[in-house]
Amino acid sequence: MATPAMANVAGEWPLSSVAVIAAPVDVLGVNYYMPMRLSALADSPLPFQMEPIPGYPVTAFGWPVIPAALAELLVLLKDRYGGALPPVYITENGCSVADEVAADGSVDDQARIGYLDGHLRATRDAIEAGVADLARDRGDGILARAQLHAERVDA
Repeated sequence: MATPAMANVAGEWPLSSVAVIAAPVDVLGVNYYMPMRLSALADSPLPFQMEPIPGYPVTAFGWPVIPAALAELLVLLKDRYGGALPPVYITENGCSVADEVAADGSVDDQARIGYLDGHLRATRDAIEAGVADLARDRGDGILARAQLHAERVDA
């Protein structure tokens, strides 16, 4: 049953929105933090529930760290949309870590460094698998595109 908030999703878009919706997309921004494993959930306000993905490290939020899933997502986009896929930017990517500040004020950041290293390598794997719009050679051998890391720092 559609609720009033879902009315437009149910196909009641005003005609003025059709041109905006049908316009070509200049770029695709991918916000990637973790893969999700879902299972069906009967007789619930939500028709699904999140399930754990065992065998992988997790962030301080309990989210699984699976860099290969980022490469899989990017390759899936390339395979599904082919030439219609606009340039892809990874617009958000990051992890939560329970930082412990040492007496000298330093933080051993190996978990975050490992997360970034794994996800940058996964992005490279996707490029090598043909997701060419993740990188453009500027003519000097340097690949120019962005992968933005989201980080919240509490002062």
